[in-house]
Amino acid sequence: MKHRQGFVSNSSSEAFILRTNKSTEQVKEELQGLIAWYQIASGDLDMSYEEVFQDPRLATLGDLNYLEENWDYKPYATDKNEWLMKIILYSAGDNSIPWGMIGLVEDAYNADRIHLG
Repeated sequence: MKHRQGFVSNSSSEAFILRTNKSTEQVKEELQGLIAWYQIASGDLDMSYEEVFQDPRLATLGDLNYLEENWDYKPYATDKNEWLMKIILYSAGDNSIPWGMIGLVEDAYNADRIHLG
C-alpha cells in the first residue's frame, strides 16, 4: 500500500532500470511490439503504449533521488552509481502494467524492478 502525503492507496506503480546497450528509441519500439503481442495473447485490444508505460529515458540523479525520497526506496550507494544514466522506465500510472508483462520486461532487459508502492 502507498502512504503518500497523508493518505493510503491500494494501487501500485513500477519503475525499471534497464541493463541494455540499446537506445531509448529502440527500447520504446520493442515495448510497443511487446504490447501488440500482449494484446493478441490476452485479448485486451484496447491497451495503448501511453496507457502502460511512460517513455524510456536515461536515469538522472534526480530520478534516483525521487525513488529514494518519495517512495521510501533506499538504494545502496552501489545501485545509484550503477543505475545512473541507465535507461529508466516508469509505468504510466497505478496498475498500468499488466502483471504478465512485468516479468517480460525484467527478462528482456535484465532489469531491476522497483515497486513504487
